[in-house]
Amino acid sequence: MVRKKKPRNVRASIAERWVSIEGPISAATATNFEKQLAKLAAHGNSPIVVFFTSHGGDLSACLAIYWLIINLVKKQVPVHTVGVATAQSGAFFLLQAGVRRCATKNTVFRFHRVLRTYHKKVMNSALLEEEVRQLDIIDTALCKVYVKRSRHPRTICGLFMRDARINTKTALKLGLVDAVIPRGSFSRMRADVLRLS
Repeated sequence: MVRKKKPRNVRASIAERWVSIEGPISAATATNFEKQLAKLAAHGNSPIVVFFTSHGGDLSACLAIYWLIINLVKKQVPVHTVGVATAQSGAFFLLQAGVRRCATKNTVFRFHRVLRTYHKKVMNSALLEEEVRQLDIIDTALCKVYVKRSRHPRTICGLFMRDARINTKTALKLGLVDAVIPRGSFSRMRADVLRLS
């Protein structure tokens, strides 16, 4: 019998109420994240901090994680999100789910259209017009998430449409993050985020 290896890119501390996603986001990541989040939620409704150090990953997995965070917030459990070093693609999208969205000083962010990810497939195969239309609908929905709490929706939509990388200072100016915190241990960064609340 071959044992499946558990993904090691999700770590958590029940006592300190944080979860970290590091590396590629996959269906296994979403499943493991859901288990860790459930454990934290079972231990009260004090704030949870979720850290992301990722270049993104599977769209379905990212959407599942996004809705897990949103639904927990709706249940009156504050979930704050922090981008650490890199929060790109799906990880940048997930950052937007937080009640308070933070980043460490030199975090690199990248957002892009889903349709751009599938661009080569669209150009090199017979993807149906309907499939392209569906991807465009997804892109529109994702862009709405980014602009929901921003101060510069037009600028953000323009950056989103052209596959942009931005730094922490720009993300703060555009309203894509709420605060910048110093990089440190998860415990220390969590304390910094809660001081801002």
